[in-house]
Amino acid sequence: MTFYKIILCILFTGLVMSSCGNSGADNKNTTQKEVPNQTAAKFPELPIEIIEQLKIECDLTDFIFFDLPISMSQDNQSAIQQVIGFISPGQATYSDDCMAIARVFFAGSGESLLEADLFFGPGCQYFLFYDKGKPMWANKINTAGISFFQQVISSAQTAPKGQ
Repeated sequence: MTFYKIILCILFTGLVMSSCGNSGADNKNTTQKEVPNQTAAKFPELPIEIIEQLKIECDLTDFIFFDLPISMSQDNQSAIQQVIGFISPGQATYSDDCMAIARVFFAGSGESLLEADLFFGPGCQYFLFYDKGKPMWANKINTAGISFFQQVISSAQTAPKGQ
């Protein structure tokens, strides 16, 4: 019986110590979402079955940009298929300097199908997909997607304020 009490005490102490580890963490004033340093092997690519399911079931995509004065919602099937087509086969290449610029929501029949962060910048062109709120898969963005997002970002940055 005392053996179990000792184990329980050790586990409780470990939980308390681990939960207090970041109480003094620096508070960055940024709206971009950072992902800790990761290697390309950290997340496998999105399974083709999920991509195929998106092609069939997705009827809405929403992009919420963190630092741009825009959001983008698409309910046109050809536009949705185009966005899904931007998901390139192959794992993403990570960099310590990569920051997410947007959260992407894929929905079908009013239900969330998949969420992703959009990483876009020099050396960072990929989607990081989530499963139940946890980062799970990462895929590169293909050439057409890179051109598309460059145009969206450029247009947002040069648009007159208040429009």
